[in-house]
Amino acid sequence: MELRDSFRVDTSSSRVWELFWDFPRPASCLPGCEAIEVIDDSNLKARVKQIIGSFQEPMELMMTIVDVTQGRRIVAEGGGSDRRGNRLKIIRASLAVDPISPGETQVSYDMNFTLFGRLGTLGYGVIKRKVGEMQVEFTRCITAALENSQEV
Repeated sequence: MELRDSFRVDTSSSRVWELFWDFPRPASCLPGCEAIEVIDDSNLKARVKQIIGSFQEPMELMMTIVDVTQGRRIVAEGGGSDRRGNRLKIIRASLAVDPISPGETQVSYDMNFTLFGRLGTLGYGVIKRKVGEMQVEFTRCITAALENSQEV
């Protein structure tokens, strides 16, 4: 499954990049992200819990940053599983920060992922609806975080 979205914020691209590069800050805006740990310069460990239908198990994820264009783009891959045998394979996740003007930035992200196990049998419509809800909340939270931060 693929998801993608973009939104504009009234903030400089350097401030947006600073927020995203401080991984715990944007992770706190991801619905269901309970914890994130920076292992080293390229690896992150996250604990995510989503309620999708009757599924509520937390999932441990390992993500590896595979490409960075400083100030502009991050690409990662990874995945994880829960105790019930459901697995998430993130084939590619990317985030781009593009300046529109000195005080306005376009944020774009996309993710190509596959779900395995019983969670993967829920169907495209159920997963798509949950992902849509998460995208709206993520955008709202990131925008609020940028609006409430001080100029650096």
